Amino acid sequence: LCIAVPFLSAGEKADVIIAMCRPEVGQIQNIEEMLEKDIISLKRLKLIGVYHENENIEIKPALDYVKENNLAWVTFTTIKGKVKPGDLFKENAWTPQFRKIFEKTSGIIFTGGEDAPPWIYGQDQLLLTEAGTPIRSMYEVSFEFHLLGGSRNDTFKPFLESRKDYVVLGICLGCQTMNIACGGTLYQDIPSQVYGYKTVQD
Repeated sequence: LCIAVPFLSAGEKADVIIAMCRPEVGQIQNIEEMLEKDIISLKRLKLIGVYHENENIEIKPALDYVKENNLAWVTFTTIKGKVKPGDLFKENAWTPQFRKIFEKTSGIIFTGGEDAPPWIYGQDQLLLTEAGTPIRSMYEVSFEFHLLGGSRNDTFKPFLESRKDYVVLGICLGCQTMNIACGGTLYQDIPSQVYGYKTVQD
């Protein structure tokens, strides 16, 4: 993971601040392990865990883990307020909060999780689709759209237009929501939709 730190004078040292959505204990431990094994070669990393106030996530274990292990380099921020489904791909109540995170960080990680609700990309939900965290998908898709822009609203000026070295990393679901944010759709179930398989035996 290579993250550029802009606006530094020669010889100046600065903290690298990255955001991470869905800051569960396991996700924080993954960052710890990558730091310990020098997979992430950043000596002064700060991590901001991002989650929505109404998200289906139990944040207390992560808060307790950070406190118990004296991880002063990890902090948390909450996305607040509601946004209508039709307002995800334009300026909305979350826009100032997204911009604040963008302006204080050098990159952001969108992690894995349950399926995104198909209505976000214009499909009915199939029986096998497990879209159990809709508010998470809504704010993450909107956040990624604010960062990257896309065909769902080509008049919107994405944040990255002002900082092209900003890093956006999507892992599993995070990559799927990135695709949705930019205007794409998804196969909800590859075996049945792509290969026509209907049973376990198939």
